[in-house]
Amino acid sequence: MLLTRHTDYSVRVLMYLALHDSDKVTIAEVARNFTVSRNHLMKIVHRLGRLGYLNTQRGKGGGMSLAKPPESINLSDVVQDMEPTLAIMECNAVPCPIAGSCAVKIALLEARDCFLQALGHYTIADLIKNKKQLLPLLERFLA
Repeated sequence: MLLTRHTDYSVRVLMYLALHDSDKVTIAEVARNFTVSRNHLMKIVHRLGRLGYLNTQRGKGGGMSLAKPPESINLSDVVQDMEPTLAIMECNAVPCPIAGSCAVKIALLEARDCFLQALGHYTIADLIKNKKQLLPLLERFLA
C-alpha cells in the first residue's frame, strides 16, 4: 500500500513538532527542513489543525504546535484521517466478471486491516525516540 505524499508530510509535520515540543514552529521552517512546498504544507497544516492534531496561530509571533501530547497521537489514526481512501483495488472502476465470487478483494481488505492494526501500535512519540539522531539532521538547515 502506497500512502499519499499528503499523509507522508502530515506524519513528518507531527514528528517535527514533537521534536520541538516547547517551541512554536512555522510552516516555512518545516518546508525548508524537509524541502517540501510551503503551499502544500499550508493545506496539510490546515487540515491537521481542523482534525485537532495541531494548534495554529496566524500572524506575527504565530506558528504551530501539537494540540496533544505525542504519546496520544496514534499513527493509524493519522493515516486514516489523512488518506483520501484506503481502498486497495478499484473493483468497480472496470466491471469485473468475477466480482461476486472474488476472494482477492477479501484478502486485500484483510491485509489493509492488518496494516492499520500494526500502525495502531505506534504513536508520534514512538517515531521520535531517536531524537538525538533526528535533531542534528534537521538543525543543519536552520542556519
